[in-house]
Amino acid sequence: MLHRRKEIVATVSILMLWEMCSHLMKREFLPCAVASVRELFKLIADGTLIQHFLTSFYRIGIGTVAGMLIAVPVGLIIGQSQRLNNYFGTILNILYPVPKVVFLPIIVVAMGIGDLPKIFLIAVVLFFQVTVIVRDASVNIPAELSRSMHALGANNMQYMYHLVFLGCLPDIMTALKGTIGVSMAMLFITENFASTSGLGYYVSRCMDSRDYEKMYAGILLMIALGLFLYGLVEMTEKKVCKWKILENTTKTQEEM
Repeated sequence: MLHRRKEIVATVSILMLWEMCSHLMKREFLPCAVASVRELFKLIADGTLIQHFLTSFYRIGIGTVAGMLIAVPVGLIIGQSQRLNNYFGTILNILYPVPKVVFLPIIVVAMGIGDLPKIFLIAVVLFFQVTVIVRDASVNIPAELSRSMHALGANNMQYMYHLVFLGCLPDIMTALKGTIGVSMAMLFITENFASTSGLGYYVSRCMDSRDYEKMYAGILLMIALGLFLYGLVEMTEKKVCKWKILENTTKTQEEM
């Protein structure tokens, strides 16, 4: 309840600051917050933004799921094998800093226009970020826990699931939360390239026509999409990492 109250206060504060800046600057490109929010609800009510929202949600949702389904097992396996880590880990370290968006024209030429290249690029960006974090978490599994699992007669599947996967699960969720902002940025960029739909496309189209109230309405809905995804991951984390939440709560209480 307290967390929700803080979020409401923060949102109201941002809107008030926006409103104040709009009145002080009196520039066409910065309409007041009230007008932009009113335009947002109007465009949602008449269905203008609904299709763009659903298109963007589909692209980032599928891209995120596809990237995670590949990144998590790859990161866990590489982290558990010194030989694989020496080879593939080096490749990851070289490719990780490369901005994947530079390959967008090549991806579009290879895959054509439409949803596929956008989903693919989001998945690729997420793959590299999550794989590196999960690999590092897998490498840092305590050796004594590994020896205990083998001493108890655990087979490879039991070892990978009960120790490696569950042990790295908090790091996996943290990595996923950390990639949402980057994935949203990729979504916006890809929807401005060979695209006719999506929130990124809508925002840029309104900017080109200088329809700033509609532009900010699209930006607000894009922010709402990012917040929704982040909240969804947080809610999932609380469900699947209950022991970690309890551990953090206990530490906080001890410090107090």
